[in-house]
Amino acid sequence: VEYKDKVFAGVGLGYLNFEGIHGIDAFVELEYIPFTTRIRPLIGFRVGGSHIWNQYDKGTRTASGGLGVGLNINITDKIDIYAKTSLWFSQFDQFVPLSIGVRI
Repeated sequence: VEYKDKVFAGVGLGYLNFEGIHGIDAFVELEYIPFTTRIRPLIGFRVGGSHIWNQYDKGTRTASGGLGVGLNINITDKIDIYAKTSLWFSQFDQFVPLSIGVRI
């Protein structure tokens, strides 16, 4: 969902694989792009939860969330590419994922 080319909201579903331990991840993401120039920064927030099938009976569920920053490049009026990273928190772990994508 997009609002005035500056605010983007979405729902996602992901597949997790941690050294052979598999799981699923569901999340809600909100991004804000403050300027209208061709190359512009973006700020994001993501919150969700996951279920992994590990050594524990019935697996493990956990909440997760993160704050991120990135760069959005406007290619045409309807196509943007972006690169972003975030500080992601899940259980007792923190990690820094990198995402590259196309927004149409």
